[in-house]
Amino acid sequence: QPINLKMSGKSPSTEKAKANANRLGKHGRSETSLLPKSCGNCRIRKIRCDKNSPCSSCRIAKIPCGTTTTVGRAESQSSSTPENPEKRDLSLIQESILEIKERLERLEQTQQAPKHSFDVCVVTAERNAASVLGTTFQNEPSFQQQSAQASLSAEISAEEATTGDSNQEIQYSLASLKSLLQGNYLPSSLNDLHFPCSTPRAPVENIDLPPMSLVVAALRKATVKLPPVILHNGFRDHMMLENLCKKVYFPARPSSKAEVTLMNGLLFYLLDAYSQEDQTDLSSSDCATYAKLCEKNFCDGIQDYDCLVTPTLENIQCLMMGAMKAQGDARPSLCWTLVSTGARLCQSLGYHRESEVARGPPELADAKRHVFWMLYMIDKVMSLNLGRASSFPDHDIDVEVFSPNPNPRFWAWDNVLMAFIELCKLQGQMYDELYSARARRQPPEMRSRLIQERSASLFAWHVSLKKVPDSIKIGTRKPNI
Repeated sequence: QPINLKMSGKSPSTEKAKANANRLGKHGRSETSLLPKSCGNCRIRKIRCDKNSPCSSCRIAKIPCGTTTTVGRAESQSSSTPENPEKRDLSLIQESILEIKERLERLEQTQQAPKHSFDVCVVTAERNAASVLGTTFQNEPSFQQQSAQASLSAEISAEEATTGDSNQEIQYSLASLKSLLQGNYLPSSLNDLHFPCSTPRAPVENIDLPPMSLVVAALRKATVKLPPVILHNGFRDHMMLENLCKKVYFPARPSSKAEVTLMNGLLFYLLDAYSQEDQTDLSSSDCATYAKLCEKNFCDGIQDYDCLVTPTLENIQCLMMGAMKAQGDARPSLCWTLVSTGARLCQSLGYHRESEVARGPPELADAKRHVFWMLYMIDKVMSLNLGRASSFPDHDIDVEVFSPNPNPRFWAWDNVLMAFIELCKLQGQMYDELYSARARRQPPEMRSRLIQERSASLFAWHVSLKKVPDSIKIGTRKPNI
């Protein structure tokens, strides 16, 4: 055996050392270390790397890849100075921030793009004033009315005084009383409708509307034949819609949010009715498209805070139309909420008192009476259906019913509405006398007598309705109250 080792000139230990050297390679590393590994970016982000050069994750993120896949690259990395990990992490963070900024810019450009794929007309609407000082109704028991009475009584007493010393005392007392009462008429927070700490809202708002050409064509058609749905929703002719369109599309002053909302509600019903008919001058598809736009604007408007709290005629008309829409959409709770809100605004403006309503011009007074009685009818029906007390107490109402429209085309409809007002009064009496908490405490004999009286009243009303001339009934659809 020693002879064989000498002849070969190699020992087992020498051969083993050479084999290890060949396996480690030129740089003393294992050949397995040259196999692809996860790049540094994927290790930092803790995601799976496909070990390509560059890897798919780095290609998607558009960042340099740190994968080592070849011997030559390993040699260059071993000969170069190793990169500082902190600097590499900082560069990755900067690249990520740049990518986020680019995405945000693209998102802003997308949001600034047109909202609709169809033509719209953008108008500016002013929000209602936050204070309604001097416009609300106050009855005799109010402190302001009592203050005015006290001031008037003091002045009358001072005029009747004649003696010198006593006259001076009275004048001094009168001056003191006036100084105390004068503060009652100074601006205060009594009629403010917003908390001072609340975030102020933008005074104006941009609203997308149907194009003017479509609205003009619809108004021209309405002058010839007004859809019954407009009458069904409590508006007596097309002139109201035409005047609103003039104010909004050709404003001499900025239109209020209530006016724009009311116009959208009327246009919604008008265009929706025309979308179901074969038109030559109006496209049914355009009418359907813009009817949805007007419906959205109207629903957004009546759910706005200012519409629900600011007592104006336009806001009350919007609430009345919204209540009828909710009733037609089978949403009784929403209908009741809108009617109750409209009733509160009517009382704030004194629409339930004839002395307050009659102060304005005849046309304006009739518009107030009309919207009041329309809300009254809806309220009485919903009160009986839902079993809740009415928001219109009959004992505190003395406003007259609106006068019939002089136009023969609409006179019949108004007469039918007047008949239904009487029916709703009977329904209110039925709830108060038979279903209220006070009525349920009455003895059975009295309740039985009241039931007979209300039954006779309903029968008499039905007989009077049959006496309506046939000319009124023909071509007229009765309100679905």
